[in-house]
Parts: sequence; C-alpha cells; structure tokens
Amino acid sequence: MPIAASFDRHCIDVPISRITPLRPMTPALKATAKYRQIATSVQEIGLVEPLVIFPSANGSYLLLDGHIRFDVLRIRQALTVRCITATDDEAHT
Repeated sequence: MPIAASFDRHCIDVPISRITPLRPMTPALKATAKYRQIATSVQEIGLVEPLVIFPSANGSYLLLDGHIRFDVLRIRQALTVRCITATDDEAHT
C-alpha cells in the first residue's frame, strides 16, 4: 500500500492576508526569549523555514505551524510569505 505524502512537494508564496492563524499571539508569548530570537532571525536572515498551511474551502489558508514567524512577518508588513501546503489538517489531531 503506497504511503501518502503529508505535504505538497513545492513551496508556494501566499498573500499573508489569506492566512488565518489557529492560535492567538498573546502579549506573554511576545515577551519570551523564543519570540525575540525568531524575530531577530527573520530580521537579519529572512524566513529560513516556510510556514505550514492547510487550504480552507473559502480560498484562504489555516496556519498549522509557524505562528511566531507569521506574527513577525505580519508586523513587518510582509505582503506574501513562503509556505508548505499540508495535505491533511493535523492541527486538531
């Protein structure tokens, strides 16, 4: 029996306005060292690891992984973001 891939093989650039985060970005999380480290990395190097998204029925995308990276890019007013598309919405499993 063949094994199905969990992700599309190709990254895509998606308008940031079409991505819906599944978790809120709280002030407490924004105050963490991890948040500051990721924010600095995105500022200095750019996006190293693409976000993981899942397509919704309405043409938008659910953000499965990369909430801090997404928030940093949103604050920096990025128009698009590099993403990997999941073939299964595993956010609820």
